[in-house]
This record gives sequence, C-alpha cells and structure tokens, in this order.
Amino acid sequence: MNTKNRPITGVILTALVILGSFQGIAQNTKDMPPPPPHPESDIAIPPPPPPPPGVPVPPPPPAQILPDLSDEQKAALKISDLGNLKVISTLQNHLREKEAHLVVLLTGDEPDQKGIEQTIQEIGGVYTKILKQQVSHDREIRNILTPEQKIVFDSHPKPFLRLP
Repeated sequence: MNTKNRPITGVILTALVILGSFQGIAQNTKDMPPPPPHPESDIAIPPPPPPPPGVPVPPPPPAQILPDLSDEQKAALKISDLGNLKVISTLQNHLREKEAHLVVLLTGDEPDQKGIEQTIQEIGGVYTKILKQQVSHDREIRNILTPEQKIVFDSHPKPFLRLP
C-alpha cells in the first residue's frame, strides 16, 4: 500500500467506525422507555365543520352576551331561539336543495338558461326569507329585554347583516 494514502485511509476508516457506532446507538432503543403520550393525542375531537358558504351565520344566543337576565327572560329567549332555529333550519335546507338543483342545471350537456335564472331567483327568495326571519327574531329578543339590556344587545354586531 502506498504510504501517501495511509493518512487519508485512516481518516476514512475512523469516520466509518464513528458513523457505525451512531447507527448502533440509534437501533438500541429496546431498553428505552416509550415516549410519554402527547396530551392532545388522547382526545381525538375533530374541529366543528365551518358553515357552508353563503349561509348566514346565526348570532350567538342572547344569554351569552346579555347581563342580568331574569329566569322569565331566559325562558322566553329559549322559546324564541328554538322557534327561530326550527324556521331557519327549514329555510337553510330549502336553500341547499335549490343550490343543488342549480348545480344540476349548470352541469347539464345543454344548460337551460331560463331554468338557471329561475333557480337563481328562487335562491335569492330563500335568502330574503332567511334574512327576514333573522331580523324578526332579533326584534323578538329586543322586545323581551329591559332598556339597559337593549343597549348592550344593540352594541353587538349583527352577524346576519354580513354579506355572504
């Protein structure tokens, strides 16, 4: 063997031995305890799905934003909220139905322009009904409140007034 290459060969062999020892250490994990479980991995709760685009978001329940509600007010608000939820749910289902029908019309081989325009008008009508219901519900809530509570209630933004 050539004497000029001995230092290079020695360095290469030393590097191989060191790398081999690291690999052996990395593979010798049988004696090590398992890693502690991640606290969030124990709870597999998926986040709530976002609301469908174009559907107005209902405002938070008044009981969450209003101070000093009496028991009678809480009961009246609960009844009003449930009635509103029933009407809004029906309208949102009707809206989804109209939107699905519009997709069917738009994806046909020969789109029916009159049918498309009529379905768009119907979708607009459902949006109008939803907004009217939400404003009506807002007025119902306001009628239940005291003057001081009305000030707090009116100071909060109305989510149904945002454009979809």
